[in-house]
Amino acid sequence: MNKLFLKNIHIDSFGSLRDKSVGEFVPDFNIVYGQNEAGKTSIVNFIKGALTGWTKRKSIKNPNIYSNNPRSGILTFGGEDSVIVKRSDNDYEVIGNKDNFVLPDTDNFDTLYCLNSDKLWDLDNEISAKFLTAETGTKISPADALDLTEKEIKQCNKEIKETKSNINDFDELIAMEQQKIDEIETDTSILPQLQEEQNKVNNENPALQKEISRLQDLCGQGKVIEDQAKNKKVTKVITVIGFILLVLGLIGLWTGYLFDEYKYLIYLGIVLDLVGIVILLILTIKTIRKNKKLQSFMDESQFKTTKEIQKAIDKKTTLFNDNVKKLNEINRQIVSIEAKQQTPLQLKQYEVEKQRYIEKLQDSNKKLDVAQTKKAILEEAIESWKQNSQPQFYVDVSKYFEIMTNGKWNKVFVEDNQIYVSGKDTLTPDYLSLSTRQQLYLALRIAVLVRPESQGTNIPVLCDDILVNFDEERRRGAIKALTELSKYKQVIMFTCHKEIVRAARRVHCINL
Repeated sequence: MNKLFLKNIHIDSFGSLRDKSVGEFVPDFNIVYGQNEAGKTSIVNFIKGALTGWTKRKSIKNPNIYSNNPRSGILTFGGEDSVIVKRSDNDYEVIGNKDNFVLPDTDNFDTLYCLNSDKLWDLDNEISAKFLTAETGTKISPADALDLTEKEIKQCNKEIKETKSNINDFDELIAMEQQKIDEIETDTSILPQLQEEQNKVNNENPALQKEISRLQDLCGQGKVIEDQAKNKKVTKVITVIGFILLVLGLIGLWTGYLFDEYKYLIYLGIVLDLVGIVILLILTIKTIRKNKKLQSFMDESQFKTTKEIQKAIDKKTTLFNDNVKKLNEINRQIVSIEAKQQTPLQLKQYEVEKQRYIEKLQDSNKKLDVAQTKKAILEEAIESWKQNSQPQFYVDVSKYFEIMTNGKWNKVFVEDNQIYVSGKDTLTPDYLSLSTRQQLYLALRIAVLVRPESQGTNIPVLCDDILVNFDEERRRGAIKALTELSKYKQVIMFTCHKEIVRAARRVHCINL
């Protein structure tokens, strides 16, 4: 019998229970009897919560009931050593000798130590995963550990894939940043040349503008002089008048010479000819002077005609416009280079981030190596258990199942991870009645709990009305099996059925 056992319970507050004491319990088999609504299930849940942690309120079927009430109380364990477990909503404390006080995880507690009729209805198909813990003496079974390890391997592979993707992303970012640096270095090297070109164009354009303005003024003056020199209308009219006067004068001279009565026309003709000659002479002199003035202007301007001046203006204007475009492009390039130089580069940051992911990748690879090694060890351990311990385990299961069924079923065995029961027939649990299936699964749990290295040796086995579906004969068989269990574990069975109490008349009974 274990040295440590649950002796007393005191519930300060839990659900509808207030300042409730239950006990004293004996080290072996106990029955707690109470009518419906007496708080039996609440006491079971309190013991479970005090040992493994409270259930989250939102996971309770009806969270509105007592949702604002605190949860607190004390479990007192007696024996050669004594241990007191105190738990409230905010605090958890174990007082006394903790060396031999081993607690299971919540899943194993639910599977093995906290039983009700629903939990005796079915089991996970992976039988080894549920019962291997008992053989190993560990807090978690190798089968469950293997499942967790496989999840860990999957997570490691996922992390490695994501980390490699992140490293590739940073490689691209680093390459882009390096390209920016190379471009900045190249641009910086040509910046003095661009600035020199900028200064050259800035110096050329004012001179070009001044020269264009001078040529435009010169062209204007030349056009005026040309217009004056080439005023053909006036020149033609004056020339025509001069020639008309000469012709009239000649006609007058000829008429006066031929006819004596027109002698006076000789003098008139002379006058007309002299006037015509004078007009033509003056016109000729003026034309010569204008041409000389135009020639002198053109000689001074170094152009032959105003058309040549206009061509020079167009050429200079084109050069000026090209310089403006060139200057705009140079200014754009200089602004772009200066902007790049002022843009903060993130190469260092990217390299640091990449290194961080490289270290993370190395850690993930190490974790993966460890997990894969752990997986191989666990698989070997599970296979060893199946080959060596599992046969004896099911011999024990068969013994307890035979006790509960009064010999009708005398053998339980596993093939291909499937449980079979044998008596007159050989069946799987699916073909058993509800009560017989519950007896089988109870036998499985008892076989686990009586093994020498079963986990949580100080923890009581809590049974909440698990015999409700059994007939009288099989109840007595189940009580015999539980009595056998109580030699190894403290058993506390809760019930509201007096016939169960009567069937277990030699068992220590506590009335609520």
